[in-house]
Amino acid sequence: INSGSLGSILEALIEGLFADNTEVALAASNTLISIIKEKTPSVMLNGEPDQADKEAVEVVMAKMLSKCQLRLEQCIYQGEAGDEAAHSICKAVSTLAEENCQIVVEGISPSAGGVAELMISCIGYPSLSVASHTIDFWLSVQDIPMSERNASVREPRFLQLLQILLRQCSLPIETTEPENVDEDINNFRKDAKELFISIFYALKSDYFKAIITMLDEATRLQQWVTFEVALFALTCVEMEATNIVKNASQSGPQAGAIRDALILLISQLAVNPLFGSNGMVMISGIDLVAHYAKLLPMLELFNSYEKSEGHVNLLERGLQCTLAGMVSPLTQKNAANGIKRICYACAKELEKRPDIVRHLIRTLEGAIETGLQSESRQEIIEGIMRIISRVRDPVLHLNLLTSLLNPGIIRLKEKVYSGNMGSLDEPSIVVINNELISIHTTVRFIEGSKKSEIDNGSASKLFQEIWPIVAAVSSNQGMMQRSEILSTVYSFISAMIVSIPQLTLSHIGNILSASIAQFEQTLSPCCVDCVTKAVEIFSNNKESSELFSQLLCGYTNRVFIAVKHGEQIEPEVVENFFDMLTRYLLFCPALLFRSVAFPTVLEIASYFITIQEAAPARKVLNFLENILKKTHPVAPGQAPRLNFTAQIDAVVENHGANLVQQIIMGLDSASPSVHQSRLQNIYTEMRKHYRVPVEGWTMNALSNLPNVNSTVSEFLSSQ
Repeated sequence: INSGSLGSILEALIEGLFADNTEVALAASNTLISIIKEKTPSVMLNGEPDQADKEAVEVVMAKMLSKCQLRLEQCIYQGEAGDEAAHSICKAVSTLAEENCQIVVEGISPSAGGVAELMISCIGYPSLSVASHTIDFWLSVQDIPMSERNASVREPRFLQLLQILLRQCSLPIETTEPENVDEDINNFRKDAKELFISIFYALKSDYFKAIITMLDEATRLQQWVTFEVALFALTCVEMEATNIVKNASQSGPQAGAIRDALILLISQLAVNPLFGSNGMVMISGIDLVAHYAKLLPMLELFNSYEKSEGHVNLLERGLQCTLAGMVSPLTQKNAANGIKRICYACAKELEKRPDIVRHLIRTLEGAIETGLQSESRQEIIEGIMRIISRVRDPVLHLNLLTSLLNPGIIRLKEKVYSGNMGSLDEPSIVVINNELISIHTTVRFIEGSKKSEIDNGSASKLFQEIWPIVAAVSSNQGMMQRSEILSTVYSFISAMIVSIPQLTLSHIGNILSASIAQFEQTLSPCCVDCVTKAVEIFSNNKESSELFSQLLCGYTNRVFIAVKHGEQIEPEVVENFFDMLTRYLLFCPALLFRSVAFPTVLEIASYFITIQEAAPARKVLNFLENILKKTHPVAPGQAPRLNFTAQIDAVVENHGANLVQQIIMGLDSASPSVHQSRLQNIYTEMRKHYRVPVEGWTMNALSNLPNVNSTVSEFLSSQ
């Protein structure tokens, strides 16, 4: 398009937008968008604008305003029949306004105010798929400082935009649960979240004032739809509002206004009649409290300064909101997440309130009886454990821990010791799995400061009760054939090894020995991960050396068989296996290098050098790099260490040729490109220590791989 001809072309296309034939209108819209995106760089922000093109855009903007407004009104009158035409118009004019945002926002064009008004009409269009075209324009406005904008896109316009956006995000009156929410509304809400944030940056505390006013009015008129969307709009800006409140010294009066609005809202939300009137209101209310949980201690501090006859504790009110959601399955997922967030954010305050912790445990048990989902259950346990782990009084700590664990242990015993473990029904298996997961979660969140109390105190009896149950489950072949049970059992054992090692050592031998048979049958990564944890914690125990030698041989032999027979091995198994080998290398190298399995280990490592997945490839290369480091002499000033050069040399002599060939294959392209430099380093280290044999192995490898790429050839030649 030649300079000077842009105006007439744009005018013709604008006319095409209003054609009765929808195909013509759509073609005009798409063509207009393409030209706008092509020509905008010469008109707008970057570089010197072409004056003729700029004037053409301004003229077109002025001419299209009245036509577009009128046509959109016609489309609205036509209902769904007009949506297709509205789609073409809004998409085109929104692109024109967005790509020429500076002309619109800074008031360069006389029609700038009219364009902003048109954009308001577009985002308020009844069809949300049509309205969404305008969101990017309003986001681009925020890139221009308020002081440089014309009056049509300053704070009053954003207050208007806020009201329209709230209306567009409102749920239909018949909505009662998340599954009933129309997909268009869900999608629009996702897209609108960023626009709510942009509006908040423009309005700051006035955003909160407008929303609080809206909540008060909705409460007075008992309009749950308005109440819910207002809560949603406040949740959207949680991160930005929290930053302002936390940085009050820099934010000035804005922080105080937002803080006071949140104190008022949270203190009244749980007792507002609208909060429990509809599942969607409750979900949005719980989500709001959960998102602002990090501010609750600070808000309560300010709240307590002005204690009055009607003063309420904000932490209690926040938890009251979330606990109310535990009653219904529709809201339990959001409620569980809210409880977890509050417990994490307010653990310091809640450790002084054992009454609240006990109430949380009772609420959890009640929800379990009504079918609480396992994922939500674990979130609540994580939150409760975050508080319990901070309790310093050992008696109180044990009391709370017992209250949390005992009901689950009782349910486990009922199922495991029922006498028919070999023929349990599906619900019973689900109970066993869920209870083991919950105990595993509890153990995982025991903090280091409490380990000694559990090891040496009366809490040890509580955990000792669990081991016979786990042993009974792990010895039942029918149960362990279930992948979920297998994973849960070994995840629990791993957590016990890491969190409470002293209570684990006396039980670990039989369970880990049995894990070899489990791994032989299942090639499950959780078995390998469990051994990895045990190596790190227990391998220095002299009494356990035979056990860890047995484990190394058993697991290595199974992986080798799988490799030789072409069995499919999951990348996670390879990753965990070499992670385990690296732990042997770091914590008990003598067991590795003096094992009869060591040659097989190197052969397996050679095979997996060319694995395509990045994570396991990284573990393989880590292991090989650490192996070669063991051949280095001790540098002056370093502490002496065991020397395994003889064992390494013997294995390299027998398996080095295959290793070199695999390295060259990896360099040639078979391995992830991000590891090329590490493969080169491994080859260089091998050549440094075994120069003559490596040169021979390299020549043999190249004769087997005559078509290696030039990069590999150049690298090998440079050595």
